[in-house]
Amino acid sequence: MREFSDTAPAGSVSRPFQILLLILVVVAVYAPSLRNGFSLDDGPVLQNDPRLRSWEGFPLLFRSVPAKPQLPWARLVRKLSLFVDARIWGEEALGFHVGNLVYHILAVGVFYGYVHKLSGRSDIAWMASFLFAIHPAVSTSVDSIANRKEILAFLASCLSLYLWEKRSHPVFWILSLLAYVLALLSKETSAAVCLILLYRTNRFGQRGWIQRIPGTLALCFPHLLLGAGWLFHIHRIMAGPAGWNEGVAAFNPQTAPGYPFFVVLRSLPVSWWMYLRQSFLPFNPLFTQNPAWFTEPSRGVLGLACTASCVMLFLFWRHRPGSGARMGLLWYVAFLLPALNLVPHTYFFAERYLYGSVAGLAWTVACWLTSHGNRRVSWMMVLFLGSGLGWGTWNRHALWRSHLTYWQEAYHRCPESVEGMLGLGSALAEEGRWSEAEILLNKGLASHAWTASSCSALHNLACAVMWRGDRKGAGEIWEQALSLDPWHVPGRLAYARWLALEKRDQEAILCLEGTLEGLEQGYAPLQPFGLGSVEAAECHHQLGTLLARAGDMEKGRAHYERAVGLDRSRADSWLALGWLLENEPFSDVSRAREAYKMALNLGAPAGACFMGLARMAEVQGDVKAAVRWYETAASSSDLSPYFRESCQKKAARLAETLR
Repeated sequence: MREFSDTAPAGSVSRPFQILLLILVVVAVYAPSLRNGFSLDDGPVLQNDPRLRSWEGFPLLFRSVPAKPQLPWARLVRKLSLFVDARIWGEEALGFHVGNLVYHILAVGVFYGYVHKLSGRSDIAWMASFLFAIHPAVSTSVDSIANRKEILAFLASCLSLYLWEKRSHPVFWILSLLAYVLALLSKETSAAVCLILLYRTNRFGQRGWIQRIPGTLALCFPHLLLGAGWLFHIHRIMAGPAGWNEGVAAFNPQTAPGYPFFVVLRSLPVSWWMYLRQSFLPFNPLFTQNPAWFTEPSRGVLGLACTASCVMLFLFWRHRPGSGARMGLLWYVAFLLPALNLVPHTYFFAERYLYGSVAGLAWTVACWLTSHGNRRVSWMMVLFLGSGLGWGTWNRHALWRSHLTYWQEAYHRCPESVEGMLGLGSALAEEGRWSEAEILLNKGLASHAWTASSCSALHNLACAVMWRGDRKGAGEIWEQALSLDPWHVPGRLAYARWLALEKRDQEAILCLEGTLEGLEQGYAPLQPFGLGSVEAAECHHQLGTLLARAGDMEKGRAHYERAVGLDRSRADSWLALGWLLENEPFSDVSRAREAYKMALNLGAPAGACFMGLARMAEVQGDVKAAVRWYETAASSSDLSPYFRESCQKKAARLAETLR
């Protein structure tokens, strides 16, 4: 159905060649992103999710826990795609960035096919896809692994719309519905696709559109029901006692429960202004090099936003663009609507929300550029505009190189931003640059009143102070952090370690037991590769160490076994468990040997593992193996000279018995 036929003829270049050229352009522009590592939300979404580490965690992706009741379904497609990447590539960032690039290429290809199907024009389809593929606002979703949800949601939405155009056949109608379900499971804001479905089905504005409304609603009813039901489900979860701290774009958590209309009304003009500025002015240095920091908009900005919106509406009414341009504007609005209420409540501009809207904008621009009929001028303008957009996208990849580079740029652009100070300070702490981190964290924390959200910054500051050698000061900071948020798990674990260093073992045990109780309530049931299992394993390991030091070997062994049961990658727990099992009252030689082997394979200190294996071989009477293990331990650089000499003497003594 090619109803959007504008005046210029279709291009002479074949469609396969155009698609191949699009792929080459996308790969060339986004090639620098393959050098990036993990940044920002990649940690909580990817690196800190134990379910992605093994096939044993796959069933847990579909299960719910009390702490996050929406987890089994919200953004499930992203979790499954990350799981597949983790199985193929392991924990290397390169594989995940390759996945993002592949999904982006697929999204561009499906968008090209949809525009070509509606317009019947390969030139419009290629121009729109080209401008969309390399727009700087799109790079945020491609460069950040956690933002893959934007790409997957757009890909599934575009596929659903493409299949909807073939709905006369029942199979394609069903496939369109299934693709729409995948879009909703990629990101809940895909519900806005129903606006495009209604427009395409009813042909609003054409003769007889009022009489077609009942038939349109009946045909689109399953899509409308799924979209409205899923948004209601998300809103109900966010308004409930558990809440949701992952930042759903469709609703603002700060307004739950309930959703005051005046909040949306106040947000609309500011949001339109911010999004339009970022969409049409990609050469703005604030846009091309950092995430556009800003504070609560002033009345002047509100007035300017309202004026700009009125001017746009007047121009749209006065000049009446063609049907293709109207379709592009509808895409722009439909994909933008769910994020309109975010701007006044956030401290930075989330450019990832523009992924779908930029496609509509590119479609509109392509239609306007080809409307005058001079194909040569149109192509020159597209190539000129595309070169500028590609240059801006190319320069933005370095921003996402790591967590540190992101916050360095943000702090450089806005050195007075408290969030920039705390973010850069925390990133420096993760890199082990403690002295620089302490300066920035102190500066940021001194600039605003502390709340529960300050706990992470306080925790990193305490770690920096501890590294400097001020144990007393570090303990005081951890106590202040836990007074603001008693259930900040990293802070509680670090505070328990500090108490153990201060020989306050009983307080440390109580702190760890309380942390473990909270984890068991929040992530029940705790199980291997499940959410909370890594933190719970750390609690059990620390408890095992404290109880073994206090002489309670039985309880210490039980905690170590529970630690390796929850997280089998804990080399230190396997090593400690092996030491306990080889001594009284257990003396379980075979299990101790297996524990030492596991610790060695997982990267525990090799010398200690070799010594343990040598002792087990000696107890079992395997003298040759004992000599071999002792000699290997004696050559290990991680043992002190005393232990290396001891291993040499034992190896020599046992070797004498063989003669």
